[in-house]
Amino acid sequence: MRTEADPPEVSDLPSDAVLVAEELYGGYVKGVDILHGVSAYVRDGEIVTIIGPNGAGKSTFLKAIVGLLKPRAGVVRFAGNDVTGRRPHELAQEGMGFVPQTDNVFPSLTVRENLEMGGFQLPKHRVEERIGELSDRFPILAERRGQRAGTLSGGQRQLLALARAMMPSPTLLCLDEPSAGLAPMAVVEIFEAIEAIREIGVAILMVEQNASVALGISNRGYVLDMGRNAHTGTGAELLNDPKVAELYLGG
Repeated sequence: MRTEADPPEVSDLPSDAVLVAEELYGGYVKGVDILHGVSAYVRDGEIVTIIGPNGAGKSTFLKAIVGLLKPRAGVVRFAGNDVTGRRPHELAQEGMGFVPQTDNVFPSLTVRENLEMGGFQLPKHRVEERIGELSDRFPILAERRGQRAGTLSGGQRQLLALARAMMPSPTLLCLDEPSAGLAPMAVVEIFEAIEAIREIGVAILMVEQNASVALGISNRGYVLDMGRNAHTGTGAELLNDPKVAELYLGG
């Protein structure tokens, strides 16, 4: 397990990394950085979780990757291409999906209409194919396809948000706090859905406060603190590290 004294090195990056973020600096106010050289990578088909205390810069880092925040310095590479500062819709066309923590479904639209919105750039026949495939994967959505999204339970809305982001068949899915505000049973269902998405070969990068559960299904993880890389390792290494448990996992 690496610590802040051993930041990720470019030479350490695997050849199958679908996403590489190197030395990102930036924030929301000019001259005030929240990120201070944060680096991370995600391999094809793995789950990587970013944890850390409130205010550590986790969501800011994710926003810099998905194009919601232009970093002041640093580089984001996706599928081998420099995509630093590219807009979210452009990244979506390249195969990067994003599910924000809030406002991630259209509440006045039905489940089916939300899925159609997720595939608006696809040919009509492909939209129908993807809705069928995702309905098979998430049967509860098929059962409620005519129901307005705003009337779904919190867990069902989050499943819909995941399915909508999956409509264009992304190669990388970025998730911001997917379990936030959910009942314990719904949390279990969401993490099972995330594991199922990995099983079909989609890489996943998520920010998550439910650190113990998230690291339990993660191939690797990063701990951010005060906008910097503090620790990195496999999910098991981070879960079993006493210092990480004491400072960041509440144990």
